[in-house]
Amino acid sequence: MLPFVALLLMASGSAYPPDSLGTDLVASIGNGGSVAILPRKDGIWAVSADGARQKVIATNRATWLLVDNRADAIWFGRKGGGLWLIDLTAKPGSPPEEIAGFKGDEAVVVAYGPSQEDRLKVLRTEYDAHLVLDLAVTPPTLAYESGIYDDVFEKQGRAHARRLARIQWAPQAQERLVALAARGKGRPLLAPNPRPVPRLKSVSDETCESAEMCGNASRMGKTRFLAVLVEHSCGDACHTTWQLYDSRTKEFMDAADPKRRSRKPLTDEDVTDVDDAWTAPGGEGFVVRGSLYNFERGQVGKIRASGDGGGWLGLQWHLMN
Repeated sequence: MLPFVALLLMASGSAYPPDSLGTDLVASIGNGGSVAILPRKDGIWAVSADGARQKVIATNRATWLLVDNRADAIWFGRKGGGLWLIDLTAKPGSPPEEIAGFKGDEAVVVAYGPSQEDRLKVLRTEYDAHLVLDLAVTPPTLAYESGIYDDVFEKQGRAHARRLARIQWAPQAQERLVALAARGKGRPLLAPNPRPVPRLKSVSDETCESAEMCGNASRMGKTRFLAVLVEHSCGDACHTTWQLYDSRTKEFMDAADPKRRSRKPLTDEDVTDVDDAWTAPGGEGFVVRGSLYNFERGQVGKIRASGDGGGWLGLQWHLMN
């Protein structure tokens, strides 16, 4: 019997070569479970869902990171700018490839089509200036796209657009991207959205400017856990707070410390916000802003993430409300 995550990788269309980085990580780090990819201060790490097995796969400090299971690739950015790639089908120890250079720490959205379901992105790209790598066109393009703050502060937006228009492609990078897009054709980018969840009535309307939003919930993959909206406010932009909820015990809980529970939303300021969460294919836990959480054990390890994003090998779910 194949391990569960190996079956998920096969279902997604991924088939790493026998001597590849992806195959090595599934065997040595996953060992039958899910494999998280995290941006840490001392490099990019592969970590088992329980934190028991860890491996540095690149020494680069990433300011953002996305796991692309359609193209079998890890995309990341470095401090000072630029777009880089780790090919999961390459041999272990192969160095990251530079795709393009630009000035700034803006994250990149990886797009396989026009709809939001065709995009990989981190939450801050909704708010801040960013670049979109469009793999649906030939040759691929890398172009500025405004965030909410650029639309609100027009002078700032124009400055960002001028700076981020200066893209320097690495040699043969666009040809390389065409090949990546082709090998991922027909594969799913993310796992299908879970079934809808009814609004929770245990959340007070008073904590949301739009009262009808409080209690809105989304399932974390196929697990029993939900992300529930407990606060909503608007200034220059609208902001929301989402807490983890155990649908079996009907309790809100702190993702970092599952022992902290309540029938009502937790009011402590340090409760983990679970928006922009990447849920493991095997349902063991999730990644938020580069940190790893296990549903039963809480935060895994105390090493602080160096950037946004992160993710999992295989058919992961992305929750971004």
